[in-house]
Amino acid sequence: MDLPAAYPAVASSLWAIRASVHAYAAAAGADAVLTAAAVLAVNEAATNSIVHGYAGGSDDQLVEIGAEHDDGWVRFAVGDSGAGLRPSRNSPGYGLGFSIIAQSSDDLEVLERADGGIVVTMGFRLAA
Repeated sequence: MDLPAAYPAVASSLWAIRASVHAYAAAAGADAVLTAAAVLAVNEAATNSIVHGYAGGSDDQLVEIGAEHDDGWVRFAVGDSGAGLRPSRNSPGYGLGFSIIAQSSDDLEVLERADGGIVVTMGFRLAA
């Protein structure tokens, strides 16, 4: 698997991120439904990093993707060093992306980095 990895914070990186997450989840023993949920959730988190954290992104900025699996779980982390979570006049909450991530994953944690940016960690329970 190609994880952990750092990808340029541009939309064209999303296909490689999705492919890596798909391969990692499948190798960890996730079924097709769980693999699709993981790909969707990580894609949303990476898209949020590019669009919101980096205000559209650039090749000079990075989206970091990490993964691990143990004890019946596969977990993915998406990190950036962008603007972090900020209130927006156009959206009263965290937005559709975080709702999709929360609905797709079994466990979700969002942490702000001390030096800027966020890390979104998503856990997916593997079938017993």
